[in-house]
Amino acid sequence: MNYRLIIFVSFICLFFTKNSFSQADTIKKQDTQSRYNPGLLWRFTGFEPRYGKEGEKYDRLVVDICYNDWLGDKNGTKTQWYSIGYNINLLFDVPFNKQSTASMGIGLSFSHVNLMNNGVLRSNDSLETTTLTPHFAGETPRKMNKFVANYIEIPVEFRFRSPGYQHFKFHLGFKAGVRISSFERWKEGSKKFKEFNHPDIARFRYGITARIGIRNWALFGSFFISDLFTNSQSSQLLPYSFGISLSLF
Repeated sequence: MNYRLIIFVSFICLFFTKNSFSQADTIKKQDTQSRYNPGLLWRFTGFEPRYGKEGEKYDRLVVDICYNDWLGDKNGTKTQWYSIGYNINLLFDVPFNKQSTASMGIGLSFSHVNLMNNGVLRSNDSLETTTLTPHFAGETPRKMNKFVANYIEIPVEFRFRSPGYQHFKFHLGFKAGVRISSFERWKEGSKKFKEFNHPDIARFRYGITARIGIRNWALFGSFFISDLFTNSQSSQLLPYSFGISLSLF
């Protein structure tokens, strides 16, 4: 497992377990109901119970499982259906009213892009360009060819939901972040290759996000309006993803 992901998940665990033991007796005495803390981890909140003093908080630890792809200059290449990545989102939910029918979510996200394709990202160091092309005649066919990238991002969401814990919800937002690693990986016969040299791959990215669903589950989508490569002579590719979200807490 990528050591950066291990560090990120450890941070989440420490964040949510803070004060959990000191609050155990209080939660038991107050007989907290699942409807006040929806999610698979509703009994393990790590926060001081509110008991109606303010709006209930939802969707604070959200995992997205999503298909990854590009729009733009794909030059006849195709993305495989099993290009599956994920996002781990740690968010504060800030209700605007006691009914929690409107709120804002803001926090930190780790995003893993895994894009399986049949193309080749060709780099030109002198021109500092990167071009996505099909395989040329005579080239050894690639197997398990994929582009991988990891980002740390700040998501912001405006959240709307119906009253009650079995609520319908709609989230519209945006996120911006920094790339912490990226590479191509493939096999030629029994040999494995890994390519890090893409001279103009963008360090930062930003885009819009949306979720729509019921209680813990939602459909998720994101579209990035920043190009994957910064040079105007490179292939102009806009990343996007869609899938499902599960709110664990």
